[in-house]
Amino acid sequence: MALKLKIIQIQEVKVLLIINSSNSDGEPFNKLLEKVMATYKLSTQTLSKMSNFSEDMILGLLDDTLDIPNYSQSVISEFQQFIVLLFVGFDSIGSNERVRGVLDHLIQNLNFSADSLALFSKLETHDVLHFLENPETLSFEKRYNLATTTLFLHYVCKP
Repeated sequence: MALKLKIIQIQEVKVLLIINSSNSDGEPFNKLLEKVMATYKLSTQTLSKMSNFSEDMILGLLDDTLDIPNYSQSVISEFQQFIVLLFVGFDSIGSNERVRGVLDHLIQNLNFSADSLALFSKLETHDVLHFLENPETLSFEKRYNLATTTLFLHYVCKP
């Protein structure tokens, strides 16, 4: 089976997603899944709750016994992308970029203004704008405050 590769852009960081059954080293997907579970100490139940994919499907992928006809290829591919993003994404995307991604989502998709985010975070508007331009210009305390506030807002605003 030929590999299908997809490049996605995440806050200027390109992450290579391996969609089919093996990665670029020829390692089967179930081995990557085992690595993710071991590295982050995740159970199949936790992965199921995190990803909203059935635990039975995850177990089938893990032990390479998945009854493929019971699942669409797009569902399997979506889960595989999720696992690769967990494995690659956490190492390649820094904390500031993750927070910036949440801020971008709040601003672009939920129409929050920098003023609103500053008020929720008990910061000045220019602090939010400076963070978006260059996070290192803010003190650790301000970055922490902005991060915890925006992550909570993101959680509260989930549909």
